[in-house]
Amino acid sequence: MTDLAGEVVASSDPSIAVGAAVLAHGYDLGVSRLGGYGQFTRVPAGYVVPLPEGLTARDSMAIGTAGFTAAMSVAVLE
Repeated sequence: MTDLAGEVVASSDPSIAVGAAVLAHGYDLGVSRLGGYGQFTRVPAGYVVPLPEGLTARDSMAIGTAGFTAAMSVAVLE
């Protein structure tokens, strides 16, 4: 699985604005479709999440899938 974060350079979905800071993780990134190692990556609109205010792209990738998986595990245990 390859996470990605960056700026939208083109979008055919009106809910995703060009210039928006976004991230995507999970789904089939890095498995069935190219992940975040490319300079440009095209993903379905449903994969895209706005980058939360106050969180940099670098910070979001530091948390990444490991943090997300850990949070899901804690939620199940609770």
